[in-house]
Amino acid sequence: MLEGKPIGDRAGVAPGYDVRLFDGECVQDDAELMHALRHRQNPIEAHLRRPIVTVFTLTIGAIGLLVVERLGPRSRDVDVLAPADALAFGAAQAAALIPGLSRSGSTITVGMLCGVRRDAAARFSFLLGIPAVVAAAGKAGLELRHLPITGDLLTIFVVGIVSSGIVGYLSVRFLLRYLATNRLDVFAYYRLALAAVVWWWVG
Repeated sequence: MLEGKPIGDRAGVAPGYDVRLFDGECVQDDAELMHALRHRQNPIEAHLRRPIVTVFTLTIGAIGLLVVERLGPRSRDVDVLAPADALAFGAAQAAALIPGLSRSGSTITVGMLCGVRRDAAARFSFLLGIPAVVAAAGKAGLELRHLPITGDLLTIFVVGIVSSGIVGYLSVRFLLRYLATNRLDVFAYYRLALAAVVWWWVG
C-alpha cells in the first residue's frame, strides 16, 4: 500500500509532514521508498531464501538432470502434449519460485520425463518463460511508477532493456543449438559444484 497523507508526529515525523505509507512503513522521500522496495520480502523469500534450502534444491535439480538423461530415448514434440503434461510443465515453472530451482532446468527435466525431446523441451521452456519475464517487468514498473522519470533514468531503462534483449536472444540461441546435440550433464555438475560451495561457505 502506498499513499501520501499528513500523519502528525507518528513514527517520529514532525506534525503535518507529508509522508507515504508503504506496507505499513513510513517513507519520507524517494530514496527511502526505493530502499523499502528493494528490501520488501514476499513469503517465499522470507521463509525459503536460506542457504540450506538452496543447497538442497541445487542438489535435487542436479540429480534430476542426471537421471532424466539416462531414462532412455525421447521422441515426442510439444505439439502433442496432453493436458496432464501441460499441468506438469506449469508445476515445474511454479516450483522455480523456490530459491535454487532453475525455471528452465525444472521445465526441461519435467518435459523429458514426459518423453519430450531435449531440444524441444528446452525451446518450450524458453517460450514459457516469456510471460513470466514480462509480468515481472510489469510488476517492477508498477512499483516504480511513483518515481519521477528523468532523462538519465529513461536512458538507463532503454539501455538496460535493449542490452538484456540482445544478450538474452544470443544466449537462448546458443543453448538451443548446444542442447540439440549435448546432454545436460554439464549443468548438473555445475549445480553440484555450486551446492558444495554454498555448503562450505555457510558451514
